[in-house]
Amino acid sequence: MRRLEEEREGVRTYPKDIIFKFSYIVIYCDNYEPKESEENGKLTRAHVTKSYSGGLQGEGVVEYLMAYKSDGSASFVGYETISCVLNEKSGGFVFEHRGLFNDVTVDSTWSIVAGSGTGALSGISGEVKFSAGHQEEYAITFNYEL
Repeated sequence: MRRLEEEREGVRTYPKDIIFKFSYIVIYCDNYEPKESEENGKLTRAHVTKSYSGGLQGEGVVEYLMAYKSDGSASFVGYETISCVLNEKSGGFVFEHRGLFNDVTVDSTWSIVAGSGTGALSGISGEVKFSAGHQEEYAITFNYEL
């Protein structure tokens, strides 16, 4: 991977918008009992731990809340805390996940919660557009600004 930085007077500066590729695997998933009623539909929660590698290395822990439709598809939201090294900078941030899934695919956007960056990632902003079917490892493209 080519470096996306310039060296000026001993200080690294980064382009305004950086695109990184990374991947993750789910290392733990705990689904909670659904809350279901005929009048209000079905809600479920899931606690997921992820391991990231590539341009972003670290771990994420996400809590999802899913609202199921009568056709079995669902809308979901989630918040994921990330502890990582990104382009040689250590820190963390929080992704807000919003999306839809069905039996075949997931389509979602992961946006960094404004002000959630810590350590050398303080001030980070950006998002991931995610679309995939079920698989063991997922390849991700991450647009961010720091």
